[in-house]
Parts: sequence; C-alpha cells; structure tokens
Amino acid sequence: MENEKISFKKCKVILQKDGSVYTDEEVSQIREFLYKMANLEHEVYQKTKQKEAEILEEKRSLTVR
Repeated sequence: MENEKISFKKCKVILQKDGSVYTDEEVSQIREFLYKMANLEHEVYQKTKQKEAEILEEKRSLTVR
C-alpha cells in the first residue's frame, strides 16, 4: 500500500494545531511512525479479510458435500 503522503508542512500544521511545538525532526519522526503504523494496520486488515474469505470458502465446500 503506497499512497501519496500528506506534505511535511501540512503534517506540522496538524500536529501543532493544539499549541504544541515540535521541531522539524520530531515532526518527521512522528509522520514516519504514523505511516508505519497505518501500513501495519492495513496489512493486518488484509490478512484478516483473507483469512475470513478462506474460512467462508471452507464452510461452503463442507456444506456442498
């Protein structure tokens, strides 16, 4: 899953919206961490959906017999 990332500038604006202040390095690290977490969650979701599809197919094949 490789989508266009939000810009660094927009990310910094979002992170500092509540008055918090982050260095550019901190914003960069937070941004990369959040993208890694999102990718991991997406992978888990895809694997879960695949497993569900396999279970459904197995159940269908058992009822056809």
